[in-house]
Amino acid sequence: MGSRTLGDINLSDEYLSIGLEDSLTEAIHRFLSFESGVLIVLNDNNKAKGVITQTMILKAILDKKDLQKTSCKKIMESDILEFRLDTKLSVVMDAVEKRKPKAIVGINGDDEFIGWFSPLDYQTALGYE
Repeated sequence: MGSRTLGDINLSDEYLSIGLEDSLTEAIHRFLSFESGVLIVLNDNNKAKGVITQTMILKAILDKKDLQKTSCKKIMESDILEFRLDTKLSVVMDAVEKRKPKAIVGINGDDEFIGWFSPLDYQTALGYE
C-alpha cells in the first residue's frame, strides 16, 4: 500500500445515495434500478449519515413497516468511518480492521461525501500491498 491513498481507489461505483427523509419505498425503487451495492444516506449538506442494505429493507418489510411513511433514517446503520481522499490506504485498512464499521466513505476538505469504499475496494486495496 506504501504511498497509495484512498483517492487511488474508485469510490464512485457500487452505491447510490438517498436522503434522510426519503421513504423506504423510494429506497426500494433505487435498489431496483441498481443491482448491487448499498444506499448511502446523506443529509442536506451532502454528509454521509448512514448506510442501507437490501437486507435492511427486507427486514423492514418483514417487520411490517409502512414503506411510504418510514424514512430511511429510521432503519439506516450509522456506524461509518470517514476518511479524506489523501489518507494513506494503510491508515484506512488499519482503522477498518480495528473497528469493523458498517461503511467506509471518502470525504473532501469540507467533510462532504465523495464516495463509498466497498468490499470490492477493500480487496483492491489489499492487492496494493
